[in-house]
Amino acid sequence: MINIMEDKIKAAVNEILSVREDRFILIKFMEDIIAYVLNRVPPRYVTSERGYVHNEIDFSVNTQLHADIRFCVNEAINTLSHRREPDLHSILSLENVVSKHYYYPYIVGEVLEESTFSVIPDVEINLMYNDYPVPMIDPGWNNPFITCKATRGFYLFWPDFLKGEMSTASDNIFKIIFRHKKFYKKEISFSMRALEKFNYNKSQIVPLVLMRLQDSENI
Repeated sequence: MINIMEDKIKAAVNEILSVREDRFILIKFMEDIIAYVLNRVPPRYVTSERGYVHNEIDFSVNTQLHADIRFCVNEAINTLSHRREPDLHSILSLENVVSKHYYYPYIVGEVLEESTFSVIPDVEINLMYNDYPVPMIDPGWNNPFITCKATRGFYLFWPDFLKGEMSTASDNIFKIIFRHKKFYKKEISFSMRALEKFNYNKSQIVPLVLMRLQDSENI
């Protein structure tokens, strides 16, 4: 019996540490970070090759699980840097810690073709604030997000809170822009308030967006 989440978590830890400026300091805490995440992500046990393949396919399209793993890794880095090693805590300033004082929930939405409700690959989806792309809290997340058949039309953002620009006392206005060379551009706006604590179960659900195919002479 194998818990396939162990390899997935190790890969996520390696990826996140590889792009951090303090990776050479954090590398000695890698096993602690992995253990922290393993204790918070439900295991997935397989006993056969067929079960392994099935879980691999399911994992590849489960964007929520990817998001939860990456959040746990960042949470582990923050926790360990403050509690497990005083020397590390003195080296890492608050500006270098991934976890922020305020968070936004995940932004989840779906974009489909308007007449057939089919998936449109290669839609470029930009999350904007004050007409500028919003940075993500984790460098492994993309803005813009590019759709593909594997994501089944769903997209996912995890925006960072921009101190000095975004309000903590009221909602902030965001805009999502959808572009595809064969479809008319779409834009939607929505408001969202920053959270003092991150909640796995609280997501910002964006209404379904339907894109209309351009006339042949406009393509």
